[in-house]
Amino acid sequence: MTVAVALALSLVLTAIAAAHFYWGVGGVWPAVDEARLVDTVIGNRRATAMPPHAFTFVVAIAIESAAFVSALLTLRFGGAVDAVVTAAGVVLCLTFLARFSFGYLGFWRVRFPRQPFARLDALVYSPLCLAIAVGFALLVSERL
Repeated sequence: MTVAVALALSLVLTAIAAAHFYWGVGGVWPAVDEARLVDTVIGNRRATAMPPHAFTFVVAIAIESAAFVSALLTLRFGGAVDAVVTAAGVVLCLTFLARFSFGYLGFWRVRFPRQPFARLDALVYSPLCLAIAVGFALLVSERL
């Protein structure tokens, strides 16, 4: 089961990272223009444009790094390396759990009210973060 969970996490996180790379080079899918993309994937009430390309690439690399960690959690290296990989898994689990929680808190709703982001966040983005957190929790628990 561990390998299946890691594979699923890696695929999902790689797809999310790929979307960020695509936006980083100026792509606008799933919208038709940048303004609608901001409404769909940013949702911030003050945002007028997508974040700078360099920032979007950094986010993509961070997400892809999480995919790599999910794969590393299926392996044993021994000693300090195992401890670092396990700690990274715990941090990622808590990070995605926090992002899930934020999606349903008042301060988040006030800061990110634009549609369709607010609806997609409640129905897709936040629940996906919970699923990712659970996946990391399962992988970490197999190591303990």
